[in-house]
Formats: sequence, structure tokens, C-alpha cells
Amino acid sequence: MKQTINRKLDKFHIGNSIGDFLLAESKPKGIIILCEGMPALPERADLMNRFCRNGYHVFLPRYQGTWENSGTFLKHSPAKEIRELCKAINDSIQPSSKRIRSTHFILIGTSFGGSVAIDAADHPSVRRVIALSPVIDFALMPDLKTLGTHLKEFYPGAYRFEQKDWNKLLNGKLIQPLLKLSSPTRKKIQIILGGKDTTISPEQIKLLPITVQKQILTYPAVGHISFSKITEPIFNEILKLIA
Repeated sequence: MKQTINRKLDKFHIGNSIGDFLLAESKPKGIIILCEGMPALPERADLMNRFCRNGYHVFLPRYQGTWENSGTFLKHSPAKEIRELCKAINDSIQPSSKRIRSTHFILIGTSFGGSVAIDAADHPSVRRVIALSPVIDFALMPDLKTLGTHLKEFYPGAYRFEQKDWNKLLNGKLIQPLLKLSSPTRKKIQIILGGKDTTISPEQIKLLPITVQKQILTYPAVGHISFSKITEPIFNEILKLIA
């Protein structure tokens, strides 16, 4: 059996966004931006290489105020940062002296990042959004009240936020996926859920517009889907959806 060797990731710094990227070795099918969940270690070399081997440029940005990026986390919606990154790449900025041009972007996010990806779907260059176990309404997430304390205790310095901004997230005022999206924008979105997910309640899914509820794919035997829990069937399904 031929052994698959992962390529080393490159670092980018575009405007206020920094992170990892990997370029396809031939003309790309598109550019994937991964929107990470929370909390999570920003180490996605395996996943990025898998997408890259299938013909995509892949970017994994760090949200502002997290990990090695500067700024304050949740001072504004991270979706704003994703839109800015799309614009920067489209404006032909050169990360690590490698010029990149894009015809379209694909946003793939999980949990918190799934909500961020949905919230950024209105960018004109975003062609497709794959949201894995996304939070639909943060006000319906009681565990968030203790998550802020957990982040400060177990991820010291990795998530740097002020309580007032965390409260905006808790109240559902900071990230409002689908609330203001037009009908054409909603058609870009595909939601993938785990049937055994105990984090995203059925009540949240019922909040989705009827049109979006028709764009839900559920894996009955799967729980909450993070990037580290993308199984081979789910990965192959994502490739079909973004083709």
C-alpha cells in the first residue's frame, strides 16, 4: 500500500488574519477556508492535506484574540474576519510570496465555527458553506455560561476576551446565523448533523427557516461533529457537496 505523506503547512499573515495554508499542486478547484470550533487546538494538517490532495487551496485562520493572533476575541463577530480574508485573497495579496487568485470560496466550519461560516455566507465570493453541527442560537446553549471560565482556566492566554463581549455571545447578539441572510444566500448552505449530538438540541434546528431545514444531512450514529471527528463517509460527502 502506498504511504501518504503530508506536506508541511505554510503560514500566512494577511491584514489582521494569520494562520496556516496549503496550496494545491495544480490549478485549484476552489479555496477552502476552515472555520474552527471552540475550544480547539489549531492543528489541522491531516485534514488540510486531505482537501489539498483533492485539488483545493486550504486556509485555517486564527480568530483575532486567539492563539498567536493579536486583538481581542469576540470584540466583533469572527464572521467579519472571514469576509475580510476572502476579500484580501481576492485582492491578490501574496501570503509567503505565493500569489493566489480565487474564483470562489468554500467555507467549512464546525460547531462555533459552523455558525461563523453561516454568518459569513453573504460574501459574494462565497459559493458554498458546509456547517458541521453548527450552533443556531447561542442563547439556547446553557453550557456557554461555564465555558468562558473553562477557557480561562484550561486555555490560559489562548482565548483573550472581555466579559462584556462574552455576554454578547451568550445573549445571541454577536453571531446570528441565518437571521439576516437572503433567500439566495441561504441556498449556499448545507448543514451536516450527528443524530446522537447532545450539544445541538432539536429545538435549535426547528429555528431554521423551512428552506434550510431541507438542506440538512443527518448521520444517525454520529455525535457532535468536530474537525477531528470527520469520518471518511462524511469527508467524501463534503467533497460531493463542494464539487
